[in-house]
Amino acid sequence: MPRTRSDLPRMQKQSPTRAPLAAAAAPAPQAIEKPAQSKKPPQMMRQYDLVERVRRYNPKTNEALLNRAYVYAMKAHGEQRRASGDPYFSHPIEVAAILTDLKLDDATIAAALLHDTIEDTEATRAEIDSLFGPDIGRLVEGLTKLKKLDLVTKEAKQAENLRKLLLAIAADVRVLLIKLADRLHNLRTL
Repeated sequence: MPRTRSDLPRMQKQSPTRAPLAAAAAPAPQAIEKPAQSKKPPQMMRQYDLVERVRRYNPKTNEALLNRAYVYAMKAHGEQRRASGDPYFSHPIEVAAILTDLKLDDATIAAALLHDTIEDTEATRAEIDSLFGPDIGRLVEGLTKLKKLDLVTKEAKQAENLRKLLLAIAADVRVLLIKLADRLHNLRTL
């Protein structure tokens, strides 16, 4: 049976035609304002946060050692600042944090916290040895010797840098791991 006009469903009343979405969403040019950006200093990792990171993978961590290294390095660097204006101590903390991601031992984490103390503060190897032991003292001194490592130099200087690197690695591979974490953090802050 053929349908008549009255049998067909009636269309509902439709809303008026809308403007295209892109045109409606675009604000007027004068309405775009960027909020004033205040540069907040980065939040430094706290002492207990670092210890907790190590404790997650090493429940028998030597908390006293990590706490002593943290406090010693913080005091040794004092008011020193990085080129960015950040407190210098933020750098050794971040190097230590990188090494916690690799689940390294307490001595390596402590040496990471202390890695610039002999080079950049009045701390001495003898003082590091007496407070933290000769193992950590060797690591920190090995890093101090590598401080000037620059592999983009003339061949003779490059060979000397490579020699220093190989000697440090032969003594303890952890020196290389700390140095790589140091470089990684410096690259991230560029």
